[in-house]
Amino acid sequence: LSIVGEQLPPELEEEERLEKKRPVVIECSDGVGLVAVNCSDISLGNLVVSGCGLKGDGLQSALLELKRSRVGELVYAVPSSLSIAVFLGDCEDLCMENVTVASTVGLGLLGINILGTSVLKNVEFAHNSYAIAVDRCDDIFTDSAELIVTSERESGERLGGGAYFVFQDYYQGEEEATSPSSSSPTPPEGQLVGGAVTFQIEGSSFINNSDCSRSLLNDAYSLSSVSLRELGRYIGASAGLSIVLAQSQYPVQFTVSQSTFRDNKGVYGSGAVFMVFRHVRNSALNIARCSFTNNGALDGNFSTYAIGGGALAFVNGLSTINELLNPVNQNTSLIVTDSDFTDNRALVGGAIFIYGLYQSCILSVLDTVRFFCQNCTFTENQANYGLAMFATETKLHAESIGLQMELRDTRVIRNRIHGSETNSFLFALDMTPGAITSMALNLTLSGSLVFSGNDGSAISASNSYVGVLGGTVIFEGNTGNYGGALNLINSYFIVVPGSTVVFRNNTAHIRGGAVRVKLNAQVGQSVASFCFLYFAYEEFVYCTNCSDLNSLDVRIEFIQNSAPAGNMVYGSSLFNCPWAAELIETYGTDNVYDILYNNFPEVVLFDSDPMSSVGNRRNVETLPAFLVIEDNENTQLSVTPGQVLNLNVFAIDELGQNVPAIISSYAINANRDISNNFSAAVGSSNFHVLSGNNATKTPVTVLVRQKNPANVTVILFSTESLIESRFALEVVKCPNGFLYSNETLMRCVCDPLLEPRVMCDQETQEFIVPHNYWIGTLDGKLDSELVVAPCVKDYCVIGEKRVSPTNFDSQCGDDKRRANVLCGSCKANYSLSISSSHCLPCSNYRALLLIPFLVAVILFVAAIAYLRITITAGYINGVIFYFNIYELYSQEFSPGNDSGNLYFPGTLFTLGIRFDTCFYNDMSTLQRSFWDLMYPAYMFVLLGIITLLARCFKWSRNAGFLTIQMFATLMLLCYTSVLKSCFELLGYTRVSTITGETSLRWIADPNVVYFHSWHAALGLLAIVLVLIYILPMPLLLLFPSRVYRLRYLQKLKPLYDAFWAPFEPRYRFWLGMRLIVRWVAYGLQPWHLFPTDALLVGTVIAGLTYSQLLLRPFKGLWRNVWDSLFLLNLNVLFLSSLHFEVKANILPEDERVAVYREQFAFSTTFLVIAYIVAAGIIVFHVIDRFPKLKTATGNFIYFLKNRKRKPGASAASEIDSSETAINEDSEERRRETFVIEHLSDGNATVTTRNTGLAKVISFTELREPLLDYPPTEEERSAVNNTA
Repeated sequence: LSIVGEQLPPELEEEERLEKKRPVVIECSDGVGLVAVNCSDISLGNLVVSGCGLKGDGLQSALLELKRSRVGELVYAVPSSLSIAVFLGDCEDLCMENVTVASTVGLGLLGINILGTSVLKNVEFAHNSYAIAVDRCDDIFTDSAELIVTSERESGERLGGGAYFVFQDYYQGEEEATSPSSSSPTPPEGQLVGGAVTFQIEGSSFINNSDCSRSLLNDAYSLSSVSLRELGRYIGASAGLSIVLAQSQYPVQFTVSQSTFRDNKGVYGSGAVFMVFRHVRNSALNIARCSFTNNGALDGNFSTYAIGGGALAFVNGLSTINELLNPVNQNTSLIVTDSDFTDNRALVGGAIFIYGLYQSCILSVLDTVRFFCQNCTFTENQANYGLAMFATETKLHAESIGLQMELRDTRVIRNRIHGSETNSFLFALDMTPGAITSMALNLTLSGSLVFSGNDGSAISASNSYVGVLGGTVIFEGNTGNYGGALNLINSYFIVVPGSTVVFRNNTAHIRGGAVRVKLNAQVGQSVASFCFLYFAYEEFVYCTNCSDLNSLDVRIEFIQNSAPAGNMVYGSSLFNCPWAAELIETYGTDNVYDILYNNFPEVVLFDSDPMSSVGNRRNVETLPAFLVIEDNENTQLSVTPGQVLNLNVFAIDELGQNVPAIISSYAINANRDISNNFSAAVGSSNFHVLSGNNATKTPVTVLVRQKNPANVTVILFSTESLIESRFALEVVKCPNGFLYSNETLMRCVCDPLLEPRVMCDQETQEFIVPHNYWIGTLDGKLDSELVVAPCVKDYCVIGEKRVSPTNFDSQCGDDKRRANVLCGSCKANYSLSISSSHCLPCSNYRALLLIPFLVAVILFVAAIAYLRITITAGYINGVIFYFNIYELYSQEFSPGNDSGNLYFPGTLFTLGIRFDTCFYNDMSTLQRSFWDLMYPAYMFVLLGIITLLARCFKWSRNAGFLTIQMFATLMLLCYTSVLKSCFELLGYTRVSTITGETSLRWIADPNVVYFHSWHAALGLLAIVLVLIYILPMPLLLLFPSRVYRLRYLQKLKPLYDAFWAPFEPRYRFWLGMRLIVRWVAYGLQPWHLFPTDALLVGTVIAGLTYSQLLLRPFKGLWRNVWDSLFLLNLNVLFLSSLHFEVKANILPEDERVAVYREQFAFSTTFLVIAYIVAAGIIVFHVIDRFPKLKTATGNFIYFLKNRKRKPGASAASEIDSSETAINEDSEERRRETFVIEHLSDGNATVTTRNTGLAKVISFTELREPLLDYPPTEEERSAVNNTA
């Protein structure tokens, strides 16, 4: 079988091959995958298999075919609901090169009994995952084994991952089975089938695969649970690569080299898992030059971890119930060389988890299962126990031969403890988290090994031995609860000749800085059980006649280890060690530590007398030898009188260890004399306890009797050993806002002018600024006069804040991107958003965004022009008014929620921009205000251009009148935008210094002096707009009768027609009155007077709603109905905002979130209702715009009514009613062009002169549709003259 994509010339360089390769992409329908059963010479190359997954009947057919070949029953059952992208069964000689298997909802590849020689090169398994939701993986932590298997049996939706390979025996019985390469019968048990299997994976990657199955848990419980044995085994273990050896008829040599395992998420061995049954012989898995990174988490946030083996799991001794009491004769191994394990995470075994399932069997001496790790690095892995590696076997005792575990030339560095979880079983054994944790399993070390910087003990062993078989082992900088380097529970430490062991800088929080020993004497055990240190020869023959230890060629060093109890060793006197008996007799003392310290420094080196003590602390608890002040030599320290200086101070003993100490202090002057002008106090009463924690801060307060700056030398000394450390301090004058009190207090106190608005912390020399207040200077200089003022808008940090006199910008919000006076401007290299107060990093290239923006405006204007969605029709007046008010009070309607995205469609009716972006760097608030004014101007210019084009190219015979309608519509749309910009430009705030000096500042950016420089120009423009646009427009619309009498306004009558067309003649003032209501809303809102402003505006709108329902000012029923719906919607929103505000105020702050969520849901519901009504109005305009669509709609309405027509009703009446329904409100705006008629003596005669006809027609076109007002005398005269 061969599926190979395009082949590239072999002479190409590797980089060129990567750039030019074009793999064949195979994508599958649901339930479809690639299957090969009973095949040989399989070649897959240059392929991408994406989104495939054989399952269901197809999978069962493939499994049935596999059983028919000669495999028989599978060791691990395959659920039918599992999806498998590539399924290979009972095949030979597989070759995969440059193949990617990705995006499978299940397993990427399942291989069962792939014999012969197989090579996978440059193969990638990525993003293959299980089907269930991530949160459903949490039940893997249940203690119920029954629940675990029940879920596994019911569905394969938990199964996922990259590749899964199973090797098992062939069916043995009376029938013969066919080999993949021959027809020979299956050999008897124990004989080989087809020779040894060689399987190699090279240069491949297993990335971001996920598995949620719990097959390994089933195996762990199966021998102790009858129900689990009945349910059987199901496949599933690793998210990346799974290898199961369950064969005895042939050996398997599996090699993985130069491969990457990254971001795989699973339960056990997320990167890879190697499972071996106890009857497997002469087989091995070799992992060489591989990297395992960031594996083990069950979700992307690493909040839930794999149970065991974040990177790799090795489970051996699996068996069936029939094999339980059989001797073990495995001779199998897992060999890992030249590989890196970094940032992998699990609850147990952050990188590697090793588990031997021997239960109660009697282990045979022929059992030679081996784990060998050489030249590997374990870095930054995390777990609760076994930070890098956790190994255990379920057997009687470590003295029984079981798994042989050896580490050679390996580095275990900076592995970390995850969380504070504890396992009750391990906690009962006093098992501190160890970088390497071994339980009932022997560990040997050889070559050059380094254990450095680990959070837990370097090695934590229980019922085991740790042996050093030559070479150098360094334990340095490890920190554990018990035993910084070694934590031995009923375990031993054995050293053979040619070995060097160094314990350096290890720390224990409780006991045993270097080694902690806990030995439980049991009946039948010799007194040697209390000895943890053994010297041995080859094959662990213990040295008993050891009068001359120097001949052993062994060296052990204890250097700078620390713990509250037992710096070097805790828990053993070494008195009962077999090698110590003769030494005790020879040197006449039973203190073995003294004998070693004084006579054998070349064998066991202690960096100090192991018997020295301070109080009850042996060895580590010497008196402090040094007081070290961190960075004292490189940092110039300065304080103000009374300020508390927090220093990192350490007490170091003679061994260089950080130890607890009590310190005090005093101060001297420049002449090194104690002076009454100074005093230095450490702590509250001039005593401070150094706990030995490097993070502990030592508070030092310096008091001076003189106001002027001075230099002081402060001496810190240990009250126990009297060692001291000196450092120089520069005492500077009090900062701005603080005053030197007097010679009695000798400290800086808060300026009285700041109180009570701002309080001061005299120890830290900081201001305590209340919510919604700002403190600083107007010119940006730190020593200028201070200003305390209320914050404007949302520029300041919410809540009470601490502000340093040297950094006033720390009180500014928007992620500290705002700065200067009242946080009114953005910091350098930030630009103000075009739609909010946010400051954004912006590039000048963003100016290109203007192009789609301008095009969008063109399309918007063209759309409303083409569809004639204008205020002349009268349906969108209420829509515009609704979204004008909603935009203003959106935060009051749903506090604490950003409704910008929800409100975005509403911006089409307000000409607002509601998305955070910027167009160029360093855009200020003033510049944005300018562009806010240019935006409406651009729309009017655009309208003029469209009108000229329409006339020039004769797109419409009524282009003139349509222009008037569009002009009136844009005037109303732009009115609130211009009104808002003018209110913002003319707004100001009064800022006063603490001495009363006042300055007027622009409220939008208090850094700008009011009406100064460019703000004066824009302010004048705003005043002009107010005078010619904001004020006149509502006033002229309020008094229609007066407008008609003013001769100079006659030419604006077409524009008035467009505004007043939808209103009844006596209520043409209604639009002007609604513009006045906008004044009230926009005038109150900027002052943030909620809920007062909401109450006032809501009351006004309620009166407006009542008046509209009473008067019905619009022509036609539906105009009044639609408009009233929007007004009622606003009334409900205002009432609900007041209701929820009262409801939230009676609750504590931490309980208000639920109220705000309820309010957000409520307001969103009514906003959606408004959108639905607005959409209906737009649909009505679309139907009315297209005659055919209008006719079809009428017919549809007729059809609906005809179905409900009563017997005897005429079809004509139904057709008439349907026409009435579709034309009810559109008739008035569909009048034909007005033809001026001259009535004389009751007879209508029409006469024209060629010279005046064009002017009359031009005039009447612009006045379509006409309103019902009487012609003026000038118009009558013009008609008579023309006739």
